[in-house]
Amino acid sequence: MLEDDCFPNGAGGGNAARDMSQQRRPFSETKNDPFLLYLRGLVLLEKDRKAEAKSVLVKAACGYPCHWGAWESLLPLCASVEDARGLGLPNHWMRKWFFAALHLELQENRKGLQAYAGLVLDIPASSIGVVQMAVGHYNMREFDRAQSIFEDVYRADPVRVVKPKSGRRFFFLEYRGKLTQYWQLLPW
Repeated sequence: MLEDDCFPNGAGGGNAARDMSQQRRPFSETKNDPFLLYLRGLVLLEKDRKAEAKSVLVKAACGYPCHWGAWESLLPLCASVEDARGLGLPNHWMRKWFFAALHLELQENRKGLQAYAGLVLDIPASSIGVVQMAVGHYNMREFDRAQSIFEDVYRADPVRVVKPKSGRRFFFLEYRGKLTQYWQLLPW
């Protein structure tokens, strides 16, 4: 019968909803899923429940440390580096990237530049660290240095285009009459 060929285990089309509900994992198995925790953290952020969101996002980062979205969502929730150090974040290489980004988020640009300089030495092929260093220079109003770094990144990889997420700042360098769209290089 055709119906039996379309549905595994002989389940007919009329029973598909029932069969799917039986295949769902129980809540106890999914409550600690790092990706679901991340989504829950985003919902809590949207509802302006920041303390709960911070706790859930920390669990998400601990559960799957390579998920940058969880770390990135924690950035605006940290009032200081000391605050972030007290969160119980995992001892993982992503933690270094998080603290470098946090320094820039908190306008501690010199410390951010130092952190990214170390990360770029660890992973020389990564242009993200280099671009973030340009952002640090731009934040400090060192426009010539920022422009030079962006031009170097662009020359090394002219195809690299990353669109900014909605709600994030656009980054244009207008200096000495030259308007360039380096926002396309930023990793947000």
